[in-house]
Amino acid sequence: MGAWRRAAPALGNHLWIPVWITLWLWHTNSAGNPDGSGRDPVNPSGALALLAIERQEGVLSMWSRVFPHFAGLQVERVLVTAEAVHVQVRRKARTASCPGCGQRSRRVHSQYTRRIADEPLGGRPVEIQLQIRRFRCATRTCPRRTFAEQVPQLVERRSRRSVPLVRFLLDVGLTIGGRPGARFAERRTIGVSRMTLIRLVRALPMPVAPSPRVLGVDDFAVRRRHRFGTVLVDVATSTVVDLLPDRSATSLSNWLSQREPPELICRDRAGEYATGARLGAPNAVQIADRFHLACNSSQALERVLHRHAAALRACVRSTGVDRSRPTQPRPLRLSPSVGPSQAKRARRLTRYDAVVALHA
Repeated sequence: MGAWRRAAPALGNHLWIPVWITLWLWHTNSAGNPDGSGRDPVNPSGALALLAIERQEGVLSMWSRVFPHFAGLQVERVLVTAEAVHVQVRRKARTASCPGCGQRSRRVHSQYTRRIADEPLGGRPVEIQLQIRRFRCATRTCPRRTFAEQVPQLVERRSRRSVPLVRFLLDVGLTIGGRPGARFAERRTIGVSRMTLIRLVRALPMPVAPSPRVLGVDDFAVRRRHRFGTVLVDVATSTVVDLLPDRSATSLSNWLSQREPPELICRDRAGEYATGARLGAPNAVQIADRFHLACNSSQALERVLHRHAAALRACVRSTGVDRSRPTQPRPLRLSPSVGPSQAKRARRLTRYDAVVALHA
């Protein structure tokens, strides 16, 4: 009675009123039946005992309504202490499906208890003691002889944290990161390290980016002059969509065929990219990007000038520029920021020369 009396304010009066009625009725029934014969001289019909049992079952059934991840579970006992809240639960179903063959079995092999951490309640950490039964598989061709029942809405396989607690830690890790998240969780009476938060975040699947309307395709060097890949960019938002391990037409066509084809493909002028875009998105309009157009035009102009070098020299001579007379260099005009620095340098040199003269 002492532990229950200390734990009464933890969950609020609205939940503990039925608990106190249950305990009072149980205590009254026990006091009126000291011999343990099963008959109460004050209450021979046992109506108070039946009412106490109904009250207790009603309070325990409230857990599945208040906490949705307790659906399908039978709450056996709830113990609230000054340090933590302990909840003992088990599955209501008498059978379980074998993960190997899918057949249901009711033959129990053994039992064990899983201790699972849940979200804090009333400033106290919550520990769930989940009773797990291990069943025998009746299918002879099944590779599994025994299997353990699972409660996916409460906890994942081989996990020691409940599903709501894992979601909360994921939100903390994604929002504020490792070290700050660990300090924040500690203030919420949740023991977790920074590396656990980082592992949870890294285990998340990569978000699927929407198909861009204008797709940019270009190559990049994974290792310069040795290994190259392909970078795909959403030109409208200037964000990287995906990276391909090589710059072949096959990888680009496979990537385009698995998604909604873009309307425009702004690509490098390589032939592999042209072939991959034509196979993966035949209805898309292929255009050359501005950078490669400027680069190719400058290279073409340079080749033309190399081929006509003699004509270029003759054109320079025909201008009549007299190179025998040297031209006077224009005076260097210092910017306002350069002048003070030159003056400081001159003063430092003067002091240095003075120190050298004194030392001599």
